[in-house]
Parts: sequence; C-alpha cells; structure tokens
Amino acid sequence: HQGVLPLPVILLTGSTFDQEDDLNLARQALQLGAQDYITKNGVQPEWLMRTVHNAIERYQLMQDIRTIDEQHRLATEAGTDLYVVYVDD
Repeated sequence: HQGVLPLPVILLTGSTFDQEDDLNLARQALQLGAQDYITKNGVQPEWLMRTVHNAIERYQLMQDIRTIDEQHRLATEAGTDLYVVYVDD
C-alpha cells in the first residue's frame, strides 16, 4: 500500500543531494512514506536524535489520522448519526 509503511522510515544516504537525481530519490522516498531524509553531511548526534523523535511522532499522528478516517468512513457508510472517536495517548 503506497505511502503507508509498517514503521517510521528515515532515508539516510551517503549522497549530499548536490545532483538532481539525489533530490528525486529523496522526493520519491517521502512520497512512498518515509518520514524524513538525512544526508551524509547532515548527521550530527543531537540533530539525529531530534529527527528520529520527530519521525516517530509524525508516524504515530498519521496512524491516528488513518484510524479516525477509517472510523468516519465506516460510520458514514452505516448511516450513523453520532460516533465517538477515542485515541489513546
């Protein structure tokens, strides 16, 4: 299923994205569901930790949105007038 990966993914590349092909690779990875990308000259411990944390958080939020969308779709198809969405933090 394009754009929905079973876990958060960060593309770590040996490239510096100086070439158009490298930028296209990053765009394609993001379109396929990667949360972020890091170039070889962009890896610093504090920045890497923040990138990983943000990727996990974004992934979890996207999962919550997909769950709510599916619940809404099912409620709409069933003709339900009222439904409650509970998201466990």
